[in-house]
Amino acid sequence: MNQAVDSLSAGGPGRREGVSKLTAVIAISDVTISASLSDLLDLTRRYEVVGEASSSSVVNHLLRRTRPDFLFVDLKQVPSLGPLLQRLGPPEVHPKVLLVADDASPEELNAALDAGAMGFLSTVMEVDFLDAALRHIHRGGCVMADILLQSLKERVRASASRFEQSHDRVHLLNESEYLVLRLLGHGYNNTRIASELCLSSSTVKTYVSRVLKKLCLENRTQAALVAHELSLTAHPDDARGDDLSCARAPLLEG
Repeated sequence: MNQAVDSLSAGGPGRREGVSKLTAVIAISDVTISASLSDLLDLTRRYEVVGEASSSSVVNHLLRRTRPDFLFVDLKQVPSLGPLLQRLGPPEVHPKVLLVADDASPEELNAALDAGAMGFLSTVMEVDFLDAALRHIHRGGCVMADILLQSLKERVRASASRFEQSHDRVHLLNESEYLVLRLLGHGYNNTRIASELCLSSSTVKTYVSRVLKKLCLENRTQAALVAHELSLTAHPDDARGDDLSCARAPLLEG
């Protein structure tokens, strides 16, 4: 489907009776990128684009009307993303949010993650990659494309002179802190970590602070990169068959 920007496909709400496809709204201002993404989603034959928009007000209308499974945004949409999702109701009814960009600062990534983003994709990708990434995210996983991961690594390393020392300090973590570090590498937020480890959110917050202090790190993004570079992100859920070799990478949710 290649509709004009700020448009809604015919047929009503996103999850329609008798239709097994998952649905998506594309909120990307660049018409070329939006059209290309729409074409890729069509090629998967698993997803249906139910609307495309370039302004926050139209995005709000589309989300309320279609209740899509996925929402693709660009960096311009990030500042309004949090309030937009809050107006939809509790988190369990929110669409899975994916940021589409080829470069972003740690601050921009953190802002997107704070707003609920679970995926970070490049503007150029193969259809199989997109399909596998969306299935992984739909199950609750997090995905970052290599181009964004490399950009984040370069920015973090440039701003943190002690980053390399952290690799040699992981042995200082106790068992609980080590598990928290691994889950940070998967991009889990405190609520998700608490659920995984059967802990309270306040306890997880304390563990995260201890991890950062012991590893001499400044933020969760750096901790996620340490976990990834030390191959600490292995998880039983990773053995479910998707080929995300280019996509599975650490994220940080706020």
